[in-house]
Amino acid sequence: MKKTSLSILLSAVLLAACGSGGKDAPAPEIPAPTPTFKTFTEAVRKAETSGSIPVLDRSATLSGTDSNANGIRDDIETHINSMPDTATQKNALRQTAQAFTSVLTTNLADSSALTASSTKLSNASSCLFSRYPSPLASKRAREMEKLHINTRQRFDAYDAYNAALSGTTSLAPAGDGCEN
Repeated sequence: MKKTSLSILLSAVLLAACGSGGKDAPAPEIPAPTPTFKTFTEAVRKAETSGSIPVLDRSATLSGTDSNANGIRDDIETHINSMPDTATQKNALRQTAQAFTSVLTTNLADSSALTASSTKLSNASSCLFSRYPSPLASKRAREMEKLHINTRQRFDAYDAYNAALSGTTSLAPAGDGCEN
């Protein structure tokens, strides 16, 4: 009898200590997150000034600023130069950057220009995959695409380029596709 009474008493104490836990229990107060930035532009500027993303050319031109006329936007060339990659890997990135500049500035009414740009981009892609391990090559290719297609005008030009190539095919290069 004493064991049963002790068990009932212990159960009552445990239930009291745990609280009801039912629907009458108040929900814990969770403060609403305070937005850090008021606008997307403000967030991008903060990320650029902190160095977490490169400062990109957002001019209205498709090719952007290229002071040394090597076919690579200055902002992207600065980004490539700052990377810890090897010299041959950076050459592959430079080739990819030149290919994207070509793509964005291609005369879409000229079928030979479309073919030439497509070939440049295909060669650059092959080069990336010959210079990097496959997962990193994919990452670098996506990064180059994102860096180049960073304004509405560039997005529209890239979209029009892809639409103009829709239904066409291109050949993979005979070698690794690298120019350097």
